[in-house]
Amino acid sequence: MSYTFLYQSNLRNFSVELEKLNAATDEINKLELELDESTKTFHLLLAETSRRLQALSKRLGSCVDKSRPYYDAGAAAAAARADCQKAAVQFQRASGECCSRSVVVEFMSLVKELHRCSQKSAVQFQRASGE
Repeated sequence: MSYTFLYQSNLRNFSVELEKLNAATDEINKLELELDESTKTFHLLLAETSRRLQALSKRLGSCVDKSRPYYDAGAAAAAARADCQKAAVQFQRASGECCSRSVVVEFMSLVKELHRCSQKSAVQFQRASGE
């Protein structure tokens, strides 16, 4: 008698687990279909975007290449300006915290060097904007 009870109990548990497995399989299949749709949409959008980019490239021609030095020089000038500001702050800290002449002279030479780099970037920037 206990054997049949165990068998029926296990059979019920097995049926419940089988139903859960079937439900999970259905959900997996649904998600796979969504993934396929999403992948298809992605590839269509990618192809359309690539086509538009090529059309823009044809239409604009070499304008982008001609303007690149202007923006590169602007970025270099901004970087040189930031370096110069950092050096100025370091100089102010060094001149305020210690009275060592050699440290102050070293920072001054660094600031001058950064200023020269900044001027070179400004000249490049002006040349690029003039072209």
